[in-house]
Amino acid sequence: MQEFAVRFARAARAADVALVYYSGHAMQYAGVNYLTPVDAELSDEADLRRMAGVDEILADLQLAKNPRIPVLDSCRDNPLADEFKRSIGSTRAAGLGRGLARMESPEGTIISYATQAGRTADDGKGRNSPYTSAFLRYIDDKDEISTVFHHISANVYETSKGAQLPELSLSFFGEFYLNGKLQITVAPTPPAPSDPCATAADHWKSAEAIGSIATFEDHLARFPNCSFAGLAKTRIESLKNKLSSPIPPVQSDSKKRRGKNGAVVSANHDVRRFDGLWAANMACQHNEYDFMATVKDGVFTGQHRPKDMPGGATYDGTIKADGSAIIIVKGTTSPNSRGK
Repeated sequence: MQEFAVRFARAARAADVALVYYSGHAMQYAGVNYLTPVDAELSDEADLRRMAGVDEILADLQLAKNPRIPVLDSCRDNPLADEFKRSIGSTRAAGLGRGLARMESPEGTIISYATQAGRTADDGKGRNSPYTSAFLRYIDDKDEISTVFHHISANVYETSKGAQLPELSLSFFGEFYLNGKLQITVAPTPPAPSDPCATAADHWKSAEAIGSIATFEDHLARFPNCSFAGLAKTRIESLKNKLSSPIPPVQSDSKKRRGKNGAVVSANHDVRRFDGLWAANMACQHNEYDFMATVKDGVFTGQHRPKDMPGGATYDGTIKADGSAIIIVKGTTSPNSRGK
């Protein structure tokens, strides 16, 4: 056991992390903790030199970088302690304490005890003690080292039904992972499929404001499966029927007047003969387009796109009896009109 301690001390000098795990009998005498080899003989205080002092192992650990981790699954009932007590007498045996004494934890050190200072731990009924069973269960977890030991302690306390509570002495600041940090990769949420009808309502408002066959056909081409598709087909059919229907005869509302030579002149003053749906054409020097217009009671009304859009305009005017008219145009200059 002493040979192993020496080999460990040499290896710890170049180590990034040093961990000692001891499971077996131990004892304290005069406030000093000793690990007891299986072949130990303890007749008086001189034999304590044959044991491994925990303080010496703790000093060897300091040669490594931090963290340094001594794990002591001991503090069990030690039959050598009873023999030692009888050998040295009751007076000198007063220095023999129950369990292990609490030790100061140097900076960068984590000391894990199987039970609290001054108390004994359970051997268990199987191959391993309750503490070792918990240690083997959690030591491979990809958690931070202090979390791992907290899980070990909680498991021992639970399985012993509160009879054994491991003690943890932490003088290590920061994070350390014995088996690497658990990496959780969250797959990116695929983007929701775009709604092909999301802009159908806004486009329909524009198409309906213009009211031409071309705009309704454009809406139908863009949104063939959306809520306004059926209405667009109805509007297209209705406009085409109006354009192909013959103009009904207009009842004349003629008034008679006499000319300078006394002849009777008949003039048709009924402007309603122009009423109906008209396919209008706007031609400028650098721009030309078609739009639909209506004439009712001689009043001409038309629109090309929403008037606040580039190239949009409204047309208003009055048809005279001879078919001539003055049309007032209000709208926004198109980017293609070159300022005309």
